[in-house]
Formats: sequence, C-alpha cells, structure tokens
Amino acid sequence: MVGCDLTALDGTRRLLLCLMATLLLSAGLANAQTPRSDAIAILEEEINALKETVESDNLKIRQLRERLSKLESRDTSQKRLIDELRKRLSEIESLKQQLQQVEAQVKEKAGGSGGKIDGARLGIHADVRIRPEYSQNRTDFNDATPDQDSFWGHRVRFGATVGYDQWVQAKVTLQEARTFGSTQTSASNLGLYEAYAELRLNQWIQGLWLRGGRMELSFGNERLVGRDDFSLSGRTFDGVLVRWGHQPYIDIQAFYSKLRESTNDVSGDNDFFGIYISTEGIPHTVLDVYYMGQLDEVSREVQDSGTTVTRTLERAIHTTGARLEFNYKGFRAEAEAVFQFGNRTDPTNYERTLDHFATAYFADISYQIPVNTRPTFGAFFVWASGDANPADRKSVDFQPLFPTRHSFLGTMDLFTWSNIMDIGGTFELTPPMGFGFYSGFHYFLLAQPQGRLFGTASNFTPTQSVGRNVGMEFDIALTWSPNPNLQLQTGYSVFLPSTVPEQLGLGNDLAHWTWVQARVTY
Repeated sequence: MVGCDLTALDGTRRLLLCLMATLLLSAGLANAQTPRSDAIAILEEEINALKETVESDNLKIRQLRERLSKLESRDTSQKRLIDELRKRLSEIESLKQQLQQVEAQVKEKAGGSGGKIDGARLGIHADVRIRPEYSQNRTDFNDATPDQDSFWGHRVRFGATVGYDQWVQAKVTLQEARTFGSTQTSASNLGLYEAYAELRLNQWIQGLWLRGGRMELSFGNERLVGRDDFSLSGRTFDGVLVRWGHQPYIDIQAFYSKLRESTNDVSGDNDFFGIYISTEGIPHTVLDVYYMGQLDEVSREVQDSGTTVTRTLERAIHTTGARLEFNYKGFRAEAEAVFQFGNRTDPTNYERTLDHFATAYFADISYQIPVNTRPTFGAFFVWASGDANPADRKSVDFQPLFPTRHSFLGTMDLFTWSNIMDIGGTFELTPPMGFGFYSGFHYFLLAQPQGRLFGTASNFTPTQSVGRNVGMEFDIALTWSPNPNLQLQTGYSVFLPSTVPEQLGLGNDLAHWTWVQARVTY
C-alpha cells in the first residue's frame, strides 16, 4: 500500500492526489510491460508540478492580502486627514464667533459714546510708484536731432473707501503725478483721481449696483477703453456706471461720461457712452459684445480768406464689436473684431463732413507648458484700417477710443491702433519666488501704403505710396514681486525703422528706450 504524505496541501487537493496516485499505481501494476519504478517516477513528477501550482497560488494570495492591507492603511490615513480638517474648520468657526462677539462689543461701546456708526467700515489704500526712464530717437528715429530724453516719473496715490451696511460705499483717491529730470520737467499735478459713490441694490434686484462720480473704466483687455495705468497719471472718467450681473452667465455694464463740458472758454460738449455685455456661461470661454458712442463738438477760430471766423468741428463716432477668449489646460486663444461708423468734420476743410466707416481686428494664441517655470509661447496679429485717399470725402482711418496703449503695439508705445498692421510673437517665464520674464517681437506695416503713420512726431499725410514696411521692435522686461505689496521691474526696447519712416520725413536710425520701476501698494 502506498501512503500519501501531503499535509501541506488542503483536504480536497490531498484527496485528489491520493486518488491519482492509486490509479497510477494500479495502472502500473496491471501493465506488465511498465516497471514499478517508472510509475513511481511519473507520480513524483506529477506531485512536484502540483506543489509548484499550489505555491504559486499561495504567493498570489499573500500579495493580494498585502495590497488589501495597504489600501486599508491608506483609507485610515485619509479618514484621519478628513477628521483633522473638520477639526480645523470647527476651530475657525469658533474663532469667527469670538470675533463677531468682540466686534459687537466694540460697536456697542462706540455707539454708546457717540463714536463709530453701526455697520460702517473704513479702508485705507496707497500706491507709490517711481520710474526713471531713458530714450533716444523715440520720436523721429534720427541721430542728427537731439531728442535724447531722461527723466524720473513719480506718482503717489492715497485714498480711502468708506462703506455702510453692505449697500453704500464711497471711494476717494488723491493723486500727485509729476516728472523731474535732466531734459523734461512738469509742474506738480495734485488733485482727485477718483471720487465716487456706489449703491449696491441687492435687496431689491440681485446683482445690481450703481456708481456715480469720477472713476476708472476698464472693458475687456483694455484695447478700446482702459485705465492706462503705465502712463504717468492714468485715466479716469466723470460719469455714471450701472452694472447688473448673474455670474457666470451674464454681466452688463452701461455707462455715460462727460469728457468735456461747454463753458465760456470752450464751446461744445464731448460725451462718451456705451454698453458692454459679457458672459462666461460657455465652459472655458469668455464672450463680450459691446457698443460705444462718442459725440464731440467743439468750436474753433480759423482763418478764412484773411478773416477770422468760427467753425464747428464735430465727431459722431459709433463703435461696436465682439471679443472671444478661450482658455483650456494652458492653451489660450483670443480674437476681437471692431467696427466703426458715423461721420466727422473734415480736418482739412471744416465746412465739409466725412462719412466714417472703419474696422480693426486682433487675434492672439498662446500655450503655457505645465512645468515649474511655466514657459508660455504666443503669436498675435493686429490690424486697423487706414485711409488711402483722404480727398474722397470718406473717413476710413480707425479712430482709437481710450485704450491702455502700453504693450499692446509694443512697449515703446510708438504707434496707435490706426492704419497699422502688427505681426509678432511673445515668450514669457513665470519662475517661483515672484519672478517673471517677458520678451516680445513686433513687425509693423502700414495697412494702406498711402496713409498716415499714427503715433509718431510726423503729421505728414503722403500723396503717393510710401511702401508698407514700418520697422521691427524687440522688447524684454524682468519683474520681481517678493510679496503682494512690492513690485520691481526693468525693461529695454529697441526699434529698427524701415522704409516708411524715412519716406515720411523721419530718420532710419535705431530708437532705444529703457526703464526701471519700483511700486509699493497698500
């Protein structure tokens, strides 16, 4: 009788092995041609194969148990983290309650002594900026004329915001902006930069508020209307602004501003108004549509046949357009189309009115690589119509409104968005620790080779084609913001003029501009 010593296996498998061994031995004994030793060898091979299979299964079972143990440990760690977060949230809520109790006690004491008004709040803000600049040939691209300019720009803003009961707010900002240096001087300019009152009417209409006074206006990417913050004094408007929104689906801003009021010294008003509608209801997308109008009328004394007469210069320019911006996983695309229509007085003949129709376009595409320094590569295209024949009683030059010029058509701000084409690219880095790097390339051309080049010192309108190549500009800038209240910047730009400036009576020498800026905000 053959024994089966397979205690390492489970009961079912031991029984199967014993039965197989008995059958094999029986078959071996029944077959007289097969020796007994060969049958035992075959049986041992089968047993060894089964043992290996069982050991492999046991190894897989142990691995599964280890994975299960790790998952249970991870789950426990996550539960501990959630419990810790809940504990901290509870502590924050407790601190909020304590703070509310302290504020209530302070209000009670102040009210009892005739001090602070219940529900009132006060905020103080300040902005100090100093920027030395140096430029050469920036106005005429000609080394033969002494137009080197170096100066320090100094701007100080100080203001306060007062609110009451979450629905009334007022803001007042004083500004002193001046320049001092070797070749440029200016008298100090101290006055009101902002002064407005604001009503938030959420109790009656959710999302509605009204602002009136002197304020900044900023729409889209500020190519049409913006704060112009990089300039010496910035820009504000006197008027009213009504805003209603239900984010992210719709945001509507309607405004009216008075740019000039008719007085005893100046005859004629200048009014600027419009509506700007924006929505972010489409995923990853911002869509803006707008209308803006400007009605400008001013009287001037001119010479007519040796006699001084009063003529009225009028402009009724209406601007409408749309802007689309798309952002998704580091990819960004933006496009804007602008159309203008209306009429204006011919600047060469005040007795003649010109029909106005002009267009302008902008497109930009960029991609940010998801690494620590966040390198961003971009390319852009800018175009604005120009008037190739000013004598045809049609106005085709695009009329810029009140844009933030800086860095739109190059950081040197040589040209305006009229009769211009700009093709180029950008490269940016945003390393950790508040550092930033920007570089840009611009290739400028005239939209119409017989039109004006707007923005330079030349007011010459050519009577024949002067070509299209205006020149190239290279810009670089470095930024460091160690904290939200301090920003240091420096930059350098160079412009390489081509054939158009020389044909317009300017030079063809390189123009340079460099600057350093320190800004502290509170």
